[in-house]
Amino acid sequence: MTSISTSPATTGAGTAQASDAKQGQPRSEGVVPLGGSGTAAQGGAGSGQQTLTLTGLRFDASLGILSHEKNAPQPIQVDAELSLGTQPLAPHDDDILHVLDYRKVRQIIIDECTSEHVNLLESLIGKLAQRLLQLPGVRGVRVKIAKLEIFDDCEVAIRIETGQW
Repeated sequence: MTSISTSPATTGAGTAQASDAKQGQPRSEGVVPLGGSGTAAQGGAGSGQQTLTLTGLRFDASLGILSHEKNAPQPIQVDAELSLGTQPLAPHDDDILHVLDYRKVRQIIIDECTSEHVNLLESLIGKLAQRLLQLPGVRGVRVKIAKLEIFDDCEVAIRIETGQW
């Protein structure tokens, strides 16, 4: 499942709105296009904190230190949250080129996790988190990777959070 969530940015009660002296019109403060910078405190009524979420992405990866793990890929599941910071409640147009395309994020996750054998789950999750942080506009990353069949009675997972939230 893939989702993009936007929650309204919080502003202090009684905060004065800045205006353009030449125009006498309110300025649009805190609306940050993808790849921009800003903080939640700058958000206005037309913006919010946006997080792109991919949940339950399952595929096989070559991961582990045991002999059977080195000889054959095993099923894993990846959940990822990417903080995009303050964003307009709706993009300025309906063009995929002006937002972070979740199809690309999905493919990057698969590619990073399947490009080579990795012994430790900790190594894989660190590599993936670093790669996702390099995407335009991404301010923070939360990733969970689970080995689904390492034990009969439970899954084993590790989660990492990095960047700005």
